[in-house]
Amino acid sequence: MRTLLLLLVGLLISCANEPERLVSSFFPEERLLKDGVVSKYYEHFYPDEASRESYTNIIYTLTKRKSADQFTIEWFNAGFELTKMSKFSIQDGIVSLDSNVSFVGFSNLDTMVSDIKNAFYQDWNNPESEQSLIEFRDFDGDRYEIEQTQTRSRDSTILDKPAKIFIGNRTIKSLKRDQIFDQKYASIYVQGLGLYSFLSTRNDGRFVTELIEQMPYSDFKKLSRHDKHRVAYIDPLNTIDDALYFELCGHEKGIFDYYNSTPDVRYADGKGQMKKIIKSKLEREKLQGQSGYLTFRFVVNCKGETGRYVIEQSDLDYQKKRFPKETVDHLYGITYSLNKWEPAVIREEGRDAYVYLTYKLQNGVVTDVLP
Repeated sequence: MRTLLLLLVGLLISCANEPERLVSSFFPEERLLKDGVVSKYYEHFYPDEASRESYTNIIYTLTKRKSADQFTIEWFNAGFELTKMSKFSIQDGIVSLDSNVSFVGFSNLDTMVSDIKNAFYQDWNNPESEQSLIEFRDFDGDRYEIEQTQTRSRDSTILDKPAKIFIGNRTIKSLKRDQIFDQKYASIYVQGLGLYSFLSTRNDGRFVTELIEQMPYSDFKKLSRHDKHRVAYIDPLNTIDDALYFELCGHEKGIFDYYNSTPDVRYADGKGQMKKIIKSKLEREKLQGQSGYLTFRFVVNCKGETGRYVIEQSDLDYQKKRFPKETVDHLYGITYSLNKWEPAVIREEGRDAYVYLTYKLQNGVVTDVLP
């Protein structure tokens, strides 16, 4: 009898934890979550107006497991500056947003602490759920009400793994100016990876955020040190070009990031023309049927000249890989031939800046060039 009771108790505990296990299975690898897993994303904006160009930003998120039913996510921009901190909890398959702090402005001078009225974030059980997250934020003399409603969810398969898609609406109300901004969104999670993609639309275009790499937090800390040797720093002694003949306009520590300029560092004839040039020079046989992301990072100086090229390589599952030398040399030659870069302009002065160009390959075909 005692054995039967123990079995029944064990079964009840197992059933009670099943919704939490379901949600947790869509996190990155459990063995890494205690110290933290960093996901790197490209965030693309595609404007509705043909006269405006699309652009791409880099976002990093750090996910940490605090307990069996609590986790945190921190967001960082391309310069590794912390932009947001959120704490979540899981109960009966419902994810709640317990706290949310955003940092806005240069050097995180402005802090926005959310006043959360309804903590609902996601329902992993009910595909027809229509619950809402409601939070308030005070910023720049105004108060904003943010209501995010999950309208439905569905199961899918991505990368031959189970996937979960959440669809909903997001409304931002400026209470002082009586303005309303409506958005539609879709969050896509893949088992063992976490957030795989995020799509949102607004009145002037759409955002598409895609996962491109994951790494342990220990690796991210090494990369994101904000001194001369932070991730953006390119050692001129370890480049694939002869960087010693490339001249900076300013000081070594004064190299900006591409996004610090207004507008961003970009190709003079536009991204569309740049892609046409790249396409015209591609030789399919030299791509050797490869798949993955091959990124060239380099410096564009104040004259629009380029140098200090280094490469980053990963497969389509966001793990590090090594492309064949012929493939790397071929795409490097094309990248190096692009000679119409517009330099960063900050306070009306041309500056040196770090830039990147990523080739997405699938089975020996370049399917996209980012940003």
